[in-house]
Amino acid sequence: FLITVVAIPTIIKISRRKNLMDEPGARNSHIRKIPNLGGVAIFFALGVCAPIFAYELFDRYKFLFASLMILFFIGIMDDIMVLRAYKKLLAQILVSMLMVIGSDVRIRSLFGLFGIYEINYYISVFFSILTFIILINAFNLIDGIDGLAGSYTVLASGLFGISFFRLGEHNYPLVILCAIMIAASVGFLIFNLSNKRSNKIFMGDTGSMILGFLLSFTGISFIEIFIAKQDEVF
Repeated sequence: FLITVVAIPTIIKISRRKNLMDEPGARNSHIRKIPNLGGVAIFFALGVCAPIFAYELFDRYKFLFASLMILFFIGIMDDIMVLRAYKKLLAQILVSMLMVIGSDVRIRSLFGLFGIYEINYYISVFFSILTFIILINAFNLIDGIDGLAGSYTVLASGLFGISFFRLGEHNYPLVILCAIMIAASVGFLIFNLSNKRSNKIFMGDTGSMILGFLLSFTGISFIEIFIAKQDEVF
């Protein structure tokens, strides 16, 4: 929270000085240029706090940090230069493959939906990659409305954090990750919801892709852990 709150005023100052601003458009609720690099502060907070307080995650999921770095690079390039959509999609496919194939974070069962329980490995990989991509882009689309992306992150992370806590101490690193996402998002929302034009900022693609990716990761991880817990019970 403190990292985000301290970093954002500097980012706003640099964004205004270098004219790194978000232009009003069809998906935006604002009518003036607004800085859109708030995601840099969110990534900074995650990049500092997660390896310190939830370092076990990076042992358990080998490609998690690399995926975050790729999304950060692509996001900030898009916020500054506006990348072609296919380049962002290729990056999203890459990080999804790293997590699903490299770190084995995937949906393995549909819990009887459409009569389907355990899924074939290759179908599971395809379905999980598609889920990552859809959720990242869905989250990316809601950044244009004040408070929506940040508030959704706080709500979803809070629910996931409580669920991981109840599922046992083995999942505490995921609880901490959810807490870090909540704190960083609350710090961002202070500025995103500000009535002062000089303090206002959006998270941009940098923040929305990173948070969308992490919410996809925590969601799929929750399904995996829940399935494992059910198997232990039965």
